[in-house]
Amino acid sequence: MNSVIRTCFISAPSGVKLNVLREALASRGIEVLVPDVLGEGADISAEVNSLVARADLVIGVLTTERRSAWVLFELGLAWANKRRIMLIASPSKSDFIPSNLQRLLVIRSKVNNAEAIGFALDQLLAAPANEMREPSSKRPLPAGPAADAFLVAQRVRDAVQTRNGFALEKLVAETLQKSGVQVVMEPPNSDHGVDMAIWSDALEPVTGNPLLIEIKTRLPSRSEARIAATILSKHLSASGTPWGLLLYGESLESSAKISNSLPPNILAIDLVTLFEKMTRQAFEEVVKELRNQKVHGSYP
Repeated sequence: MNSVIRTCFISAPSGVKLNVLREALASRGIEVLVPDVLGEGADISAEVNSLVARADLVIGVLTTERRSAWVLFELGLAWANKRRIMLIASPSKSDFIPSNLQRLLVIRSKVNNAEAIGFALDQLLAAPANEMREPSSKRPLPAGPAADAFLVAQRVRDAVQTRNGFALEKLVAETLQKSGVQVVMEPPNSDHGVDMAIWSDALEPVTGNPLLIEIKTRLPSRSEARIAATILSKHLSASGTPWGLLLYGESLESSAKISNSLPPNILAIDLVTLFEKMTRQAFEEVVKELRNQKVHGSYP
């Protein structure tokens, strides 16, 4: 099933229960690497470094209750060995994460949250098998798609008119991929209740990762928008994900009224406007603009 991530090293403070995490890894065919029984005088750090170097994925667990400098040391080894790293941190935003770790994939969830852990692992398994990426601040943002905005808008209108939600989802996925978004994952089933999730280095300081996306063909009223946003909010809470994006093909209400009626962590924009903006801006820049408008309450 998984040809990219076969082995994993878990770095966690002593006493943290890892049963749920281990079960999630095993069910996806990922072997957890553990140190051999070491004799007296053995070099523990050398053994750990050997395991980290062999691991396709290193998961670091940072908890509020138990902090460990050893975990940070092991994450440093993973970084030096260019391993893929995922952090599981406290759901509390006030819980401190060292600045040099904040650009990694951070899952704000308890370590026994099976849905959040499974969702994050599925996302990693769907991602390209790239080497460790440079920080997004050192790379230019990808340019928006060069597609004719009129043609894309017509495809949106056609999908709305025929109530073809699948065509709309496919159009969004294709456009985001062309724009350079690093990961677009369309869940193969509806277990997570969202249409797709995306991961981007450039979005980490803006919305965190992943950004969950729900797509609607029509939002005839603000009450319909609130219903869709409430469902999306529940999935954000269940998966430990901070922000969601509600995309829609058509609405009788203005974008400002729609956005103002939604929870504070739900962004919204109609697809015609989104794609038109993406002819001039990177997708991440559009999301940042939406987030800033939401936070500061300023809409054009």
